Amino acid sequence: MALMLVVGGLAGVVAGSLGLDPAEEIQAAMPWLLLFQGLAVGAFVLFRAKRHSVPISRTLATGRPDAAWLIPLVFFAGFFCDALLVLLNTHAPGLSQGSLENLGEAAESTGLSFWIMALSTAVVAPVYEELLFRGYVFRGLSRSAGPVVAIIVSSLLFAGFHGDPLHAIAVLPMGLFLGWLRWRTGSIWPSMIAHGLNNAIWVGLSVTQSEYEVGVLQGLLSLALVVLVAVWAGKPSVVLTSD
Repeated sequence: MALMLVVGGLAGVVAGSLGLDPAEEIQAAMPWLLLFQGLAVGAFVLFRAKRHSVPISRTLATGRPDAAWLIPLVFFAGFFCDALLVLLNTHAPGLSQGSLENLGEAAESTGLSFWIMALSTAVVAPVYEELLFRGYVFRGLSRSAGPVVAIIVSSLLFAGFHGDPLHAIAVLPMGLFLGWLRWRTGSIWPSMIAHGLNNAIWVGLSVTQSEYEVGVLQGLLSLALVVLVAVWAGKPSVVLTSD
């Protein structure tokens, strides 16, 4: 935590020296915070792996994936999350604490602020969050409690990490899909790529300010498609085993 505060302060100083206003300083500091959080998690995982003589490829599931063709399902999982978000905004607007609105405003910024926001959202966050939740956390839970518990608990932690209740509930289905994808493919790469694609599309829609809302029917059909493909795809060929 102390390291995060120091890094955030340094990022703010750098942003200030570039002539950014306070709001832009926060936006500029965010990706650097995420980056250094990822480095801290990586260092911890490496230490643990070395201490217990566990290959890092197994600890973070960085091996060759199976059934990578399942990655495009993220678009349909995203449709369902968007439909859920519309429903929540309509029937439970009090859940929002403004994080999604702030992200939307950041996406409409220009110059350096925009590129830092885009990098943070579409690259840094997917890499860091997948390494943490679908890498280290998932593996530990799957070894002790099995893949179903690993998918559910890591997804709940992933959702809670977003803070804002509205945002957390809306991304929970995405977390469940990414957890299933990590389990089914036996690797973290597909979930990382899918996560990045989903976030990159959001950035693109925010930049173009496209009026895009997924209806309830489209969301339910998208969910049905993901579930049907998940059932049809079957079990992974790579079975997780304890060390």
